[in-house]
This record gives sequence, structure tokens and C-alpha cells, in this order.
Amino acid sequence: MRPTCDAIGSRRLAVSRIHSPDPSRKLYAPHFSFGIIGNHGFFTEIYHNPTFHRSVSTSTQLVSEPNSQGDITSAQLSRAVWQSVRLAIQAQDLHTAYIIVESVRLSNKPLLHNSPSKHYRATGIEFFEPVSQKLSGHALIHGLLRLGLPRRAHAAAKIMMDNGVAVHTKTLETIIEALVRSDGNTPRSSGQEYLTYLKTILPKRNVLSLHPSLTAGKGNRAALDLFNCARNQKQQRTERMYRTIIGSFLLHGELIAATLLITIILKDCAVRDAIGRQLASPELKEDPQLEQQAVDHYRFLRRSSPYPSWNVLKDIITSIADVLLKDPVEDDAYQVSFRSALQALANLAYMLDIRQMPYPHVSSLIHLLYTCPKCDDLVWIVGKDNKPAQVKAYDYFHIVLQRFTRHPPRSRKQLPSLKPTLELLHWKPTLNNSRPLDLPACNSLLQYTLRHRLSPNAANIILQYMQDPFWKQSGFRRPVPNEVTYNIILSSARLLRSPVMAETVLQVFKSLPERGLGTIESDPASLLLPPPNLDLTKGLAKSRFSKSLRRLASESHELSIPPPKSTKNFRVGSYTLTAYISYLVSTGRPHVVPDILFELLPELTIIDHPSWGNLSPEEVQRIRRQSRHECLPRIVAY
Repeated sequence: MRPTCDAIGSRRLAVSRIHSPDPSRKLYAPHFSFGIIGNHGFFTEIYHNPTFHRSVSTSTQLVSEPNSQGDITSAQLSRAVWQSVRLAIQAQDLHTAYIIVESVRLSNKPLLHNSPSKHYRATGIEFFEPVSQKLSGHALIHGLLRLGLPRRAHAAAKIMMDNGVAVHTKTLETIIEALVRSDGNTPRSSGQEYLTYLKTILPKRNVLSLHPSLTAGKGNRAALDLFNCARNQKQQRTERMYRTIIGSFLLHGELIAATLLITIILKDCAVRDAIGRQLASPELKEDPQLEQQAVDHYRFLRRSSPYPSWNVLKDIITSIADVLLKDPVEDDAYQVSFRSALQALANLAYMLDIRQMPYPHVSSLIHLLYTCPKCDDLVWIVGKDNKPAQVKAYDYFHIVLQRFTRHPPRSRKQLPSLKPTLELLHWKPTLNNSRPLDLPACNSLLQYTLRHRLSPNAANIILQYMQDPFWKQSGFRRPVPNEVTYNIILSSARLLRSPVMAETVLQVFKSLPERGLGTIESDPASLLLPPPNLDLTKGLAKSRFSKSLRRLASESHELSIPPPKSTKNFRVGSYTLTAYISYLVSTGRPHVVPDILFELLPELTIIDHPSWGNLSPEEVQRIRRQSRHECLPRIVAY
């Protein structure tokens, strides 16, 4: 049977002993007392508030002097303290609630517990044994949240974690959401104060470090501070926390803070996966103690640092693209936001470059990198020897893409053997945590190599990557070319004036039954002839474009295009037809276009056409009737 409050108060080790303070003596605030709360004048208010003395005196009803009738358990003691805090908050008596929680915290200090000082006694409550802080601390946090005081709840949670007490994951999520909501839903990225701050920090290397000053809102700063504290104290983080904080950063246009936070999360995931792969190392199994340490740490990291979903990163990329790809404006605010977006994109490009972007579908990031407007703005990156360096943003993005194209990610390499110090506990830029690319990402790289680099050789690297034997052992689905892949090559054939590339794609489309270009009677030999008056090396000798043209003329245009797995879902659309017509016109064959249009679109013969000028009315009527009969099966098929 659960003991009553009177029974608990009459046992040997009572809940606590209240020392009624002398009204003429100023109360002592503990040296570690809630410092952040102190900034709000909390303890100053207590010193001069007579209701505090009445609150402490009232608390004596909950406890009494120890006697000889028996002991209460630690759990009962903790629940009694929790009930005291809860009742104090219900009565909106925060003074008493804070004093009880602070006294509970001090009861766990060995020096204060073994030899109480008069300063400790002056707090009002003395416990005769260490009391668990978990229940009382959570009661205080929840009460502050219900009263609409998220910043005080943040301070209480941070002190609990600093004292080694775990805060419930759901409680942390609720605090972070309340802090973010306290900043409101109005974007503040256009504020003059924040723009001035960005102007100051963008030229400095500090822009590579995530610190609360990168965000302007007080709620966001507190949320980021709490997240960092949870990470340092090895508390569990969740997808909900990621979305809440990063979503608030994006709402207010704080792109640099959003990208730095996602990179920190991805670095933790890289360490976790590196240890997981190293668990199969023979050298690790030779040392059971080291192996157990690695297993424990790996399990903890899996629990505490989950992977962020791709949608979180996709939202960041979309927000950066909204700034970089919009029409430029001669405005100071636009220039600052543009440079801020460049720095944010450079942070993501660095993670892609060191192969720690653990997603196969990075097509949107690749597309944004090669469509970034050309500019001379500088960004900060982590250069050689892990030291910050300034580079031109446009050049850096294309250097990253070229390296990524030359060596697309395959299977993750096995890490070197562990040393006795278990050095994998720390992040390194050499940890490979990439994934093999999916089809949209391969198509984006193909588009970049053919239309931006004008390099069939580089395109062949991507096409051969799609056919590499490693896919069978990778556990990932091999990217099989679709109509988008062939459309990219066909449209690039127009740009590169390459009949060989065009005919390779057309042969695939012509083989499609009733959905392709099979009805077109064209002479492949005529298509393979070089277009008239075509000189690929024409241009200024010193121009970058002329160098690309000369390289293009020296490279083979034969692409090792993998065959489609099935033509069942293939369909030639308007893009394919437009690309084919553009290719014919650009290579000096416009006379072929009318025949193609009338073959693919027989409905054109129904309307009056200039070619009917010499026909009699009977012949025109016969052609129209014949065309209708040909169109009916097509209509039924669709």
C-alpha cells in the first residue's frame, strides 16, 4: 500500500528539512543557480519579495524532521519532490518551484552533501541524501512550457543536461518547437540589422562555424543552443528536431545556418557508418575490449543521430535556388542574400566533394551547381590541411562537378585498421559515406558533361558507370536509361552537331512499336554525313569556348549508350520531336522536317494546306477522307 503524505513525513529520512530564513538576512542564490534565468531578474526579485518567505514556510507542510519510525525509498522521495514542484507551479508559485529544483540539484553534489555550507543551508531546503533530478526537473520544464515561458524552459533543460541528467526526447522536441514559435512566422531576412551582420561575417572565416549568432531570432538562437547542448551531452536527436530548426532557418532566409546544421548532422552520420563498417575488421575482433567499445558506441550513435530525410536537404536546395536563380536586382539586400546563398551552396558542395552526401538522389543539387549564375564572388571552403580558404564560387562548383564526374560514387571503401585509441570516434574528411547514384542523378551528370562541358568522353564515363558490374554487389538498383536519357543525348547532338550521337538515339526510338519514329523512312547514311560548312574549331584562339570546340573535334562522338531494359514504357513525346527537328535544322537538313511532321501527325492533312493548290476539289476530298480513316485508329489507340 502506498504510504500517505503524513506517513512519509514521519519516517526517518524525511523528504527534506526547511530552514526558515531570517527575514533580516538576504537569501543566498546558489553559485550555479539558473544563470540564464538570473538575466531576467529572477533571483533579484526573490530577494525583495516577501511572498517568497511565505512560500517556503508553506512548504514545511510537505516535510518534517527525521525521526526513528523508518526510511522512505529514493523513488518515494523523488515522487514527493516532484509533487511539490507540480503543486507550486499549479499555484503559479515559481519561486518555490525553482528553490525546490535547485535544492534537489545541489543534493547531488558530493561536497555539499557531505559537508553542507551555510550558503547551501541558506537556499531553504536541505536533503539528507541525493535526490533524483529527473522528475522534478521535468515537472519544472513542463510547467514553464504550459505557462508560455519557453526560454526559461530552455535554461532549465540545459542545466539538467549540463549536470548529466537526460531530458526526455519528446520534451526536447517540445521545447525546440516552442522556442521557434516564439520568433513568429514573419520572415525577417530583409531586416536591416541582419543584413548588416551578414555583410560583416561573410568576408570572415567564422562563417564556416555554426554558432547562434548566425541567426537573428532569439528563439532560434536558444533552439540551436539547446540542440548543440543535446549533441555535446550525447542526447538523442530526432528528425522532428531537424525539421523544426532547419525549417525556421529557411523561413527567415538564414541559409548559411541551415546548411551548416545539416552538414554537422551528416558528419555525425558518417562517423556512425564508418564504425559500423569497421566492426567487420579482423583486427578489431582480436581485441574484445576494443570491439565491445566500438559496438556500444555504434549502437549509441544509431540511436542518437538518425539520418535526416532527403526532403530536409531538398527544402534547403530549393530555398538556395530561389535566391540564386531569380532575376538580379540592383539592390543591396539582393547582393547580400545572393552572396549568402552562394556560401550556403558551397557548404553543400563541400560535402558532395568529400563524398559524405549519403543520398543516391542528388540530381537537384547537381543541377543547381551547374546552373549557378557566373560571378566573381568569393566563398569560404575547407581547403587543404583542413584550413579555411577563399575561392571563387563559380569555379569551385565546376571543379567539384568535374571531380564528381571523373569518379562517380560506387561502393564505400573499407576504412584502414583501427588503432588502440579508437580514432573513429572523431570525424574526418576522408570518411566515405556516399551512395551510388540513381537515374535522375546520372541524367543530370550526363546533361552537364554534354551541354556544359561539351565532352563526349566525360559523358561516356557516366554511361559506362551505369553499366558497371559493381551494381550487382552494391545492393542498389542499377540506373537503366529512360526516354529522358535519350532525349538529353539527342538534344546534345544538336548542340554538338554530332550525327553519330543523333543516329544512335534515333535507332532506339525507331525500334519502338507504334510509339516511336519507326514510320519515318530516313536514310541513315545521309544522317551520318557531316553537315555542310561545319568547322568545329572555328573561334578565337584564346577563348575558353574555342578550346572546348577543339577538344570536341578531337574526341570520339561514339557513346556507349546502354540499351533500355524494356521499351514497354517508352513513349516519344513532344520534347523528343522538338529535339529531333532542331537537330535537323541545325545540321542543314530543314527539307526533311515537313515529311516527318506529316508522317507523325497525319491529322495535318485534314486542314487546307498550300500543297493542295494544284489539286482538284475531288482529289482534295479524297485525301481528306483517306486521312480521316487513318486518324480513326490513332484516336482509338489513345
